[in-house]
Amino acid sequence: MVAGQRHPEARQEPAPPGPGRRRGADGEVERLIGLGARLADVGQTGAEGFVVLVDPEDNEFCVLDGPPR
Repeated sequence: MVAGQRHPEARQEPAPPGPGRRRGADGEVERLIGLGARLADVGQTGAEGFVVLVDPEDNEFCVLDGPPR
């Protein structure tokens, strides 16, 4: 987090290929969970193309798999 910023910075960073390295939304979700976010169940079916998370202050936000559909 950046000083004065209330929420973790969400960004997409390319990961070098290799064993154990995840790309895209899965890697970003893992990074955000490592920063204190947790998964949220808001009735998703798994086919939405996004993951819902909750930050440490209980604010819900989404990580998209790609451009909005």
